[in-house]
Amino acid sequence: MSESFSFVANLAEHLQIPEAGILSVTLHESDACRIVLFGFGAGQEMSWHTATDPATIQLVSGRATWSLGTERLEAAPGSWAYMAAHLPHAIAAHEPSVMLLVLHRTRTT
Repeated sequence: MSESFSFVANLAEHLQIPEAGILSVTLHESDACRIVLFGFGAGQEMSWHTATDPATIQLVSGRATWSLGTERLEAAPGSWAYMAAHLPHAIAAHEPSVMLLVLHRTRTT
């Protein structure tokens, strides 16, 4: 990887989705952001949690339910969401799925 850019030719094929469990791979990390690719096995869930920074998520492949605050949203490939810092959220994959997370670092510490 270059120090001035990161490149992934095909996000959906960048990791092998586990049959059971959740796999995460950090694609890029800098002072400005952290970008993580997740592979969810069918039926896997990421329980309720929050992040200290705003984030965006995009479903690359598969099908999942995103619980964002009080809303439950059905996500399909191409679905995208922005989440404010500290928003409670959870993710449930209905089939093998790949999701891209971008944490937008706003802290100055």
